[in-house]
Amino acid sequence: GLDFTVDTDGSGIVTAVNTIVDGGVNYQEGTLVRVFESGVDVVPAIFEITTVDASGTVSALTLIDGGSGYT
Repeated sequence: GLDFTVDTDGSGIVTAVNTIVDGGVNYQEGTLVRVFESGVDVVPAIFEITTVDASGTVSALTLIDGGSGYT
């Protein structure tokens, strides 16, 4: 599946994608992705998948909403 790390600001809001660890397969451009942090109660950040290759592997996402509560 899709696996990526994010950057946060000092108040726990997601500001950007840091690294795409695994782009997964069979994703489509325009799909919205919610981001959770294991073991932490957050308001999920939301990204839109903006670039995929022919196999649906994600290579770019755009931040829509930074959420809150990330550590």
